[in-house]
Amino acid sequence: MRTLLERMLGQAVARGDLDCPSRHGKPLPPEMLAPPGSEWWMAHRVLKAAGCTLPWIEAREELRIEREVLRAQLRELAAQGERRDGRRRDVRPLRRAVENFNKRVRMLNLKIPHHTFHLMPIDLESELGSLG
Repeated sequence: MRTLLERMLGQAVARGDLDCPSRHGKPLPPEMLAPPGSEWWMAHRVLKAAGCTLPWIEAREELRIEREVLRAQLRELAAQGERRDGRRRDVRPLRRAVENFNKRVRMLNLKIPHHTFHLMPIDLESELGSLG
């Protein structure tokens, strides 16, 4: 059985059936991770055909983008270093933004049907420490 599967995969690779240059090196999209025929897979396919997506997928993407913005702000804050008077810059506004972000991530993760799609909250202390 294994050799039959290996032979079939080898033939598919040779024909180029598995080539997808736009996806090379990227994670599989969520609709490919749910087993075909499952309720989630079918719901996603119907919504995608209508130009929509599942609400948690849309919210996850928005939070993913926000995470990158917050991390850029953290890098910028670290790059600024100390103020001219020698005091450290005020991180309180950014800390509040990260705490708010983490709260929304935890709430979204409760709605996501499988842990593989969960977003990780930002560990502010670790991020600040790694930036110097």
